[in-house]
Amino acid sequence: LRSREVEIDQLRENLDRLTHEKASQIQSLEMAAADRESNAMKQLAEREQELAQAQDKLSELEPLRGKQLELERLRTEHEMVRRELGDAVGRASSLDAKLAEATARTHKLEKVLIRFATHSRASLSSLRAQSESVRSFVGKE
Repeated sequence: LRSREVEIDQLRENLDRLTHEKASQIQSLEMAAADRESNAMKQLAEREQELAQAQDKLSELEPLRGKQLELERLRTEHEMVRRELGDAVGRASSLDAKLAEATARTHKLEKVLIRFATHSRASLSSLRAQSESVRSFVGKE
Protein backbone atom coordinates (compact mmCIF):
# COMPACT_ATOMS: atom_id res chain seq x y z
CA LEU A 1 0.00 0.00 0.00
CA ARG A 2 2.83 2.26 0.89
CA SER A 3 4.50 1.75 -2.46
CA ARG A 4 1.22 2.58 -4.14
CA GLU A 5 1.01 5.80 -2.19
CA VAL A 6 4.57 6.67 -3.22
CA GLU A 7 3.69 5.87 -6.80
CA ILE A 8 0.52 8.01 -6.54
CA ASP A 9 2.55 10.85 -5.01
CA GLN A 10 5.08 10.59 -7.84
CA LEU A 11 2.26 10.58 -10.38
CA ARG A 12 0.75 13.62 -8.68
CA GLU A 13 4.12 15.38 -8.72
CA ASN A 14 4.56 14.47 -12.41
CA LEU A 15 1.04 15.64 -13.11
CA ASP A 16 1.68 18.90 -11.24
CA ARG A 17 4.98 19.38 -13.03
CA LEU A 18 3.42 18.61 -16.45
CA THR A 19 0.45 20.84 -15.62
CA HIS A 20 2.83 23.64 -14.64
CA GLU A 21 4.92 23.12 -17.83
CA LYS A 22 1.79 23.08 -20.01
CA ALA A 23 0.44 26.15 -18.24
CA SER A 24 3.80 27.84 -18.83
CA GLN A 25 3.75 26.78 -22.52
CA ILE A 26 0.16 28.00 -22.88
CA GLN A 27 1.11 31.30 -21.26
CA SER A 28 4.12 31.62 -23.63
CA LEU A 29 1.92 30.81 -26.62
CA GLU A 30 -0.71 33.32 -25.46
CA MET A 31 1.99 35.98 -25.03
CA ALA A 32 3.43 35.17 -28.48
CA ALA A 33 -0.06 35.29 -29.98
CA ALA A 34 -0.73 38.61 -28.23
CA ASP A 35 2.58 39.96 -29.60
CA ARG A 36 1.68 38.75 -33.11
CA GLU A 37 -1.77 40.24 -32.80
CA SER A 38 -0.29 43.53 -31.57
CA ASN A 39 2.20 43.56 -34.47
CA ALA A 40 -0.57 42.71 -36.91
CA MET A 41 -2.71 45.55 -35.53
CA LYS A 42 0.25 47.95 -35.86
CA GLN A 43 0.86 46.80 -39.44
CA LEU A 44 -2.85 47.12 -40.18
CA ALA A 45 -2.86 50.66 -38.78
CA GLU A 46 0.25 51.49 -40.86
CA ARG A 47 -1.35 50.04 -44.03
CA GLU A 48 -4.56 51.97 -43.35
CA GLN A 49 -2.53 55.16 -42.93
CA GLU A 50 -0.60 54.42 -46.15
CA LEU A 51 -3.89 53.76 -47.91
CA ALA A 52 -5.31 57.05 -46.65
CA GLN A 53 -2.18 58.87 -47.84
CA ALA A 54 -2.37 57.14 -51.21
CA GLN A 55 -6.03 58.12 -51.53
CA ASP A 56 -5.12 61.73 -50.65
CA LYS A 57 -2.42 61.71 -53.32
CA LEU A 58 -4.85 60.17 -55.78
CA SER A 59 -7.33 62.93 -54.97
CA GLU A 60 -4.58 65.49 -55.59
CA LEU A 61 -3.75 63.82 -58.92
CA GLU A 62 -7.37 63.66 -60.12
CA PRO A 63 -7.31 67.23 -61.52
CA LEU A 64 -4.13 66.27 -63.37
CA ARG A 65 -6.03 63.41 -65.01
CA GLY A 66 -8.41 65.96 -66.50
CA LYS A 67 -5.45 68.00 -67.67
CA GLN A 68 -3.87 64.89 -69.16
CA LEU A 69 -7.07 64.16 -71.07
CA GLU A 70 -7.13 67.78 -72.27
CA LEU A 71 -3.49 67.46 -73.34
CA GLU A 72 -4.24 64.28 -75.27
CA ARG A 73 -7.19 66.03 -76.95
CA LEU A 74 -4.95 68.98 -77.85
CA ARG A 75 -2.29 66.63 -79.23
CA THR A 76 -4.90 64.91 -81.38
CA GLU A 77 -6.20 68.28 -82.54
CA HIS A 78 -2.63 69.46 -83.24
CA GLU A 79 -1.98 66.34 -85.31
CA MET A 80 -5.18 66.94 -87.30
CA VAL A 81 -4.19 70.58 -87.89
CA ARG A 82 -0.72 69.42 -88.95
CA ARG A 83 -2.23 67.00 -91.46
CA GLU A 84 -4.61 69.68 -92.73
CA LEU A 85 -1.69 72.10 -93.02
CA GLY A 86 0.28 69.47 -94.95
CA ASP A 87 -2.70 68.97 -97.25
CA ALA A 88 -3.06 72.74 -97.67
CA VAL A 89 0.66 73.07 -98.48
CA GLY A 90 0.26 70.29 -101.05
CA ARG A 91 -2.75 72.03 -102.58
CA ALA A 92 -0.90 75.37 -102.53
CA SER A 93 2.05 73.74 -104.24
CA SER A 94 -0.29 72.31 -106.86
CA LEU A 95 -1.94 75.73 -107.27
CA ASP A 96 1.50 77.34 -107.60
CA ALA A 97 2.33 74.90 -110.38
CA LYS A 98 -0.99 75.64 -112.09
CA LEU A 99 -0.42 79.37 -111.65
CA ALA A 100 3.05 79.06 -113.18
CA GLU A 101 1.55 77.11 -116.08
CA ALA A 102 -1.24 79.69 -116.52
CA THR A 103 1.32 82.51 -116.34
CA ALA A 104 3.43 80.82 -119.03
CA ARG A 105 0.32 80.41 -121.23
CA THR A 106 -0.60 84.04 -120.57
CA HIS A 107 2.88 85.13 -121.68
CA LYS A 108 2.54 83.03 -124.82
CA LEU A 109 -0.89 84.55 -125.48
CA GLU A 110 0.52 88.04 -124.89
CA LYS A 111 3.23 87.34 -127.46
CA VAL A 112 0.64 86.03 -129.92
CA LEU A 113 -1.58 89.07 -129.26
CA ILE A 114 1.37 91.42 -129.67
CA ARG A 115 2.28 89.72 -132.96
CA PHE A 116 -1.37 89.83 -134.01
CA ALA A 117 -1.67 93.50 -133.02
CA THR A 118 1.57 94.31 -134.80
CA HIS A 119 0.42 92.40 -137.87
CA SER A 120 -3.04 93.99 -137.59
CA ARG A 121 -1.50 97.49 -137.38
CA ALA A 122 0.66 96.74 -140.35
CA SER A 123 -2.34 95.34 -142.22
CA LEU A 124 -4.43 98.34 -141.16
CA SER A 125 -1.71 100.74 -142.31
CA SER A 126 -1.48 98.85 -145.58
CA LEU A 127 -5.27 98.94 -145.96
CA ARG A 128 -5.32 102.67 -145.20
CA ALA A 129 -2.61 103.22 -147.76
CA GLN A 130 -4.51 101.12 -150.28
CA SER A 131 -7.71 102.97 -149.39
CA GLU A 132 -5.94 106.32 -149.94
CA SER A 133 -4.59 105.02 -153.23
CA VAL A 134 -8.05 103.91 -154.30
CA ARG A 135 -9.55 107.25 -153.21
CA SER A 136 -6.96 109.21 -155.05
CA PHE A 137 -7.32 106.94 -158.07
CA VAL A 138 -11.11 107.24 -157.88
CA GLY A 139 -10.77 110.96 -157.29
CA LYS A 140 -8.64 111.31 -160.45
CA GLU A 141 -11.09 109.51 -162.57
